[in-house]
Formats: sequence, structure tokens, C-alpha cells
Amino acid sequence: MAGTTGSLEAVKRKIQALQQEADDAEDRAQVLQRQRDQERELRDKAEAEVAALNRRIQLVEEELDRAQERLGTAVQKLEEAEKAADESERGMKVIENRAMKDEEKMEIQEMQLKEAKHIAEEADRKYEEVARKLVILEGELERAEERAEVSELNTEPLRDKRKMPLEENICYSGLNSGVFGLSGYLPEGVSLPNKHRSRILAAAAATAAPRVSSRSPSFGTGSDSTSPAARMAGTTGSLEAVKRKIQALQQEADDAEDRAQVLQRQRDQERELRDKVEDELLALQKKLKGTEDELDKYSEALRDAQEKLEQAEKKATDYSEKEDKYEEEIKLLTDKLKEAETRAEFAERTVAKLEKSIDDLEEKVAVAKEENLTLHRTLEQTLCELGSI
Repeated sequence: MAGTTGSLEAVKRKIQALQQEADDAEDRAQVLQRQRDQERELRDKAEAEVAALNRRIQLVEEELDRAQERLGTAVQKLEEAEKAADESERGMKVIENRAMKDEEKMEIQEMQLKEAKHIAEEADRKYEEVARKLVILEGELERAEERAEVSELNTEPLRDKRKMPLEENICYSGLNSGVFGLSGYLPEGVSLPNKHRSRILAAAAATAAPRVSSRSPSFGTGSDSTSPAARMAGTTGSLEAVKRKIQALQQEADDAEDRAQVLQRQRDQERELRDKVEDELLALQKKLKGTEDELDKYSEALRDAQEKLEQAEKKATDYSEKEDKYEEEIKLLTDKLKEAETRAEFAERTVAKLEKSIDDLEEKVAVAKEENLTLHRTLEQTLCELGSI
């Protein structure tokens, strides 16, 4: 009985030890289960963080693509603005060159106009001088006509006297028939008017009458020994002097009229040239005004292009700053991604270790359960054996 009691005590102690081991195994299994759950939660959290980082990286890449597109658009607009500015500058240079040429042409036209005015003034001066000379010649001609009229009036008393019928007949017949050679002193195809002819005849008679009176006071009575031919020669000399003077005056008047006509033609030509120069000057002024208007348009277009260029440069600067900011963000996100990937890898390794530990614990739990079942069966068998005793 004492041996049986000792065996029972030993069995009870063994059962208690096995029970304690089973409880400890269950506690360890629960602890391992909690650890496995925590590791799973950490793994899920790490996977969620990795997914969030991937989504953020994708969003940042999309934003970077949009920023690059905007930057490319801004660069293209900047190039277009630069091209427009270059074209505007070339247009301004062309207009400036054209304006300089027009100014040079205007200066030349002004010089020509000044020369034409100077020539016109010189022609006016010459014309006035010739006109003055012509007036003087006309005055001299009028005085000669007056003298001829006075001579004609002086010859009228001689005509009333019948003392010299022969001289009067000879004088007038000689003048009218060309005995005095008046036609020889006139140009070819030119004939004197009746007024001048009568005046010349009167002057010749007036010149011949005193000579006849002085040389032959008793002419007609037969007491003078001088022949009529001698008296006619003296009268012819006086008439020739008068004819030469009249011919010289007529020639001077014709020359003056010719010079006046030439000067008038020159003056008309100079007026036409001056009008033409003034028309060209007006056309150049209109062209210059149009060029200035076009230059103003190009200047306004250039200012607009410069403003657009400044705006494009400002946008390019903003885009550059944004690009730098995005690059910094991308760098930070890349670093965070690397860090997250490192943490994810570490978490994955930890999860793998935990899963391995869990598997080991599960195996240990299974072994402990089997041992517990074995102990229960052994305990039941022992109890049965004890009960049978």
C-alpha cells in the first residue's frame, strides 16, 4: 500500500508537472500568437505605407510631367517671342534705313529746291534788268518819235511856202522812191510801218530844210549855183544817221524781247522744276509720315513683344523655381521611398522571421498539445489502473 501510494504521488507530481508544462506551452503559444498578430499588423502597416508612397511617387511623377510640359510650352513661347522681337528689330532697322534714305533724298531735294530758287531769283533779277533796259529803250524810242513829230511839225511851215517846190518834190520823191537808200538799211523781209515811214520822212525833211534854207535862200529863183544833187546828198546823210539810230534801237528792242522770251522760258522751266520739286517734297513728306506711322506700329509691336518676352521670362523663372522645387520634392520623396523600401524590406524580413517563429511556435504548440494529449491519456490510463486496483 505504501508503494502504491508513492506511485500515485509520483504520478500526481508528474501529472502536475505535465499540466504546468501544458499551461506554460499554452501561455507561450498565446504570447507567440499575439506577437504574430502584431507582426502581421506591422507588415500590413508597412505594406500600406509602401502603397501610399508608391501612389505619392506616381502623383509626383505626373505633376513633374505636367510641369515639364508647361516648361516646354513656356520655352516655346519664349522662343516665339524672341523670334518676334528679332523680326521687329529687323523691321525697325529696315524702316530706319529707309527713313535715313528718305531724309537724305529730302536733303538733296531741298538743296535742289534752294538751287532752283536761287536760279529763279537770278532769272527774275536778269528779267527785271532786261525789262528795265527795255523800258529805257522804249523811253528813248518814244523820245525819238517825239523828236520826229517835232521835226514833222517844223516841216509843215516849209510845205506852205512855195519858194522851194523843187526841193520838196525831190526830197519826198527821193524818200518815197528809195533814192535815199532806206530799204538797204533794213533787215531782209522787214518793212517799216507807215507811221515810222512818215516820221522818218518828216525828220528827213526837217533835216534837209534848214540846209536848203541856209545854203540857198533864193532857191527857185535861179540865183544859187549849188546843184540839187549836192543838197540831196546832205539830206541823205542825215537820213542815214536817223535810219542807223532807228535800226540800232529796233535791233536792241528785238534783242531785249528775245532775251525776255528766253528768260521767261527759263523762268517757266524753273517754276515747273520748283513745282515738281515741291510735289516730290510733299510726296516724300507723306511717305516719311507713312514711314513714321509704320515705325510707330513696329515700335508698339516691339513693346508688346518685349512685354510678352518679359512675361515669358517671368513665367520661365517661375517654372524654373517650380521645377527646382519639384526636383527637391522628388529628391525628398525618392529618399523617403528608399527609406520606406528599406523599412519595407526590413519589415518583410521581420515578417518572414516572425512567420518562421510562428511556424516554429505552432509546431511547438502542436508538439505541446500532443504531449498534453499523451499526458492526458497516460493520466487517464494511470487513473484507470488505479481504479482497477
